[in-house]
Amino acid sequence: MDTIYILCYYSNVFLTKEKNIGYSITSNLRIITKSIQIDTLNKKEFKRINILFIKTSKEPLLFYKIEKSSKSISIQETTQYFPVGDTLYIPMVFHANNDKGVISEFIKITGNFPAKEIRIPINGYIK
Repeated sequence: MDTIYILCYYSNVFLTKEKNIGYSITSNLRIITKSIQIDTLNKKEFKRINILFIKTSKEPLLFYKIEKSSKSISIQETTQYFPVGDTLYIPMVFHANNDKGVISEFIKITGNFPAKEIRIPINGYIK
């Protein structure tokens, strides 16, 4: 499967098919939603959550990849580009489709920020 190589030249993004993902500008962000607490859900219920973050530099922010730990999480997994804005968010939905018990999931975001990768835990309980 081909991945996308991303180059940035003065705020312009260029996409080409290559085997690696890259970006020529580093942006900075501060994660507001460092973890997600679902609390208690009944089986077959769902909960909508916004993952909030603040872009702390003028450079565009790019999330190359968003991964989820299970099918219980619905989130846009494609590349997301934020050229402007201060407070930004990524919407997600957690579906309580699993058997009763403890929720211990995560979302992993990879992008052009200094840490390169952020892991956001999702915890709760299905009754």
